[in-house]
Amino acid sequence: MKKSLIKRISPEQRKELRLRAKLKKELLKEQIEERGHNWCVKCKETEKWLDLAHVISVAQGGETNRTNCRIWCRACHAREH
Repeated sequence: MKKSLIKRISPEQRKELRLRAKLKKELLKEQIEERGHNWCVKCKETEKWLDLAHVISVAQGGETNRTNCRIWCRACHAREH
């Protein structure tokens, strides 16, 4: 039997992913209500693909919350990593 390439995630990881998805949806909705479109808060470009970026990474103790997360385009997010 072949071993699956997909790694199972823990309940804690599943909870974190749900929290990220919810926060991203809320922040994008607020941007649309405020400006009529979505944009990267770092470079101000309107992008098709936007990410929820942590200012202080989770690995460094950052949390997934409004004060630590921003909506960045993929290019800005990649530059930070």
